[in-house]
Amino acid sequence: MSNTTLPTMADLQVGVQIGQAEVRWTSDGAVLYALGVGAGQTDPGRELAFTTNNSTVAQRVLPTYGAALANAYSVPALIEHLGKRVDPTGILHAEQCHRQFKELSAEGRAYATSTLTSIWDKGSAAVIGTETDLVDDAGELLCRSQFSMFFRGAGGWGGERGPSVSKSGLHEPAPDRQLVVATRPDQPLLYRLSGDPNPLHTDPVVAQQAGFPGPIMHGMSVYGIAGRILLNELAGGDPARFDSLFARFASVVTPGEELQISIWLESEGSARFAVDDSSGKRVLSDGAFTHSR
Repeated sequence: MSNTTLPTMADLQVGVQIGQAEVRWTSDGAVLYALGVGAGQTDPGRELAFTTNNSTVAQRVLPTYGAALANAYSVPALIEHLGKRVDPTGILHAEQCHRQFKELSAEGRAYATSTLTSIWDKGSAAVIGTETDLVDDAGELLCRSQFSMFFRGAGGWGGERGPSVSKSGLHEPAPDRQLVVATRPDQPLLYRLSGDPNPLHTDPVVAQQAGFPGPIMHGMSVYGIAGRILLNELAGGDPARFDSLFARFASVVTPGEELQISIWLESEGSARFAVDDSSGKRVLSDGAFTHSR
């Protein structure tokens, strides 16, 4: 009989590198991402820098595309690293923070390095965080993408519980700005082509098996929508002025739902935000956006 013991969550160590890979993107891929987060949706003549690569407007790249590129690599790397410790079908996105240090070119390549940054035992779930750096050929850091994920059913091994999440939305002041943004019923069909083909977002049978009435929006699509709107509203639509975007994923969004983005201006170049659906349900909470002047 083998005495081999299966690895447990207690075996995981913060600071361990979980993988390295070359990441490539094309100008078409950058355009497809922009369409997947709603660019040009209400007025095709606007945001042409993000939605075209053959017009009189020079192509530019939405900064949050860097987060999509990083996550398309780092999420599978994390699941592979965790192995049989978790059920991949029990994943929920908890938080996302993306920092840009150098504007992405319309097409290019970078080298991704992902590291395990946190492991918390929430009892019924594990919350695990990673950090992924994208570095260009010259060795310059392009962006750093950090996320944490809930792994349902993977908690209870006696590890540290970690920090508590604040009760967002209680007694918050009236926002300085509020914007209503429509999503499209077919938006997940576009966004899935930017590196997240999970059928939960496109297949009604899979969505119902997961306990939802139908497919739900990609959380990173909602995150990208918020980032695009904030960039346009507060930073003149200039990707070079983007610094960072943080949000917690509070609830799911049904494709076709209207979103309300509330913005609270703080110091120069800094704002808090939240995103609610048309029923008033909070879907992104504790948002923070920073940009240069």
